[in-house]
Amino acid sequence: MRVLKAICIAGLGAFLATSPADAQAGARTATVSGIAPNDVLNLRSGPSTRYGIVGALGNGDTVRVRVCESHGRATWCRIRLPGDMGGEGWVNARYLDFRGTATQLPEAVPGDTQTVRVRFAPGTSGTELTGQVAPGGSVRYVIGARNGQFLYARVAGRGLEYQVFNPNGTFLLDMIPVAQEYRGQLWQSGDHVIEVINRGNRTRSFNIIIGIE
Repeated sequence: MRVLKAICIAGLGAFLATSPADAQAGARTATVSGIAPNDVLNLRSGPSTRYGIVGALGNGDTVRVRVCESHGRATWCRIRLPGDMGGEGWVNARYLDFRGTATQLPEAVPGDTQTVRVRFAPGTSGTELTGQVAPGGSVRYVIGARNGQFLYARVAGRGLEYQVFNPNGTFLLDMIPVAQEYRGQLWQSGDHVIEVINRGNRTRSFNIIIGIE
């Protein structure tokens, strides 16, 4: 597969293997991206839009990420501003670029659904991620893509299944075992979702390769 040649996994293991406690002790660097023109990313006092605004960031700003947590369908990260600014607050992880990796997830909880926004490193068309899913739970990988592009997905793990959704919520691919890889053309533009599901009775670890051509 041509997409595999473009996969960039540099630095992935170091960040994904970091627990929340470790992340606080050794913060990671991320860049703010995906903000609409003439808009800002609100820095909040807690991990939700219900908390007050304590600052603002723009595209290209560099921050130090202390820890990330999943809250409902969103992942929020506590960040520290660089240099003399020195303030701290929470931002939605979908606007943080970790050089092509996904955001640190909390420990898998039985029956829980985790959501990960996937971003590729500049100049690449794919990435490889590691994950963990508890019994009855799932991990949803969200990837922005356009109509006419091709999606490639391969999941390596035991006792798991996965499915793919179009941006409008319909099935692009119904449930299949992880032993089967997928490559198909997209017919909608927007956020596509690859959901890895664990129907077993024990927590499972897995790797997933995602590519867009």
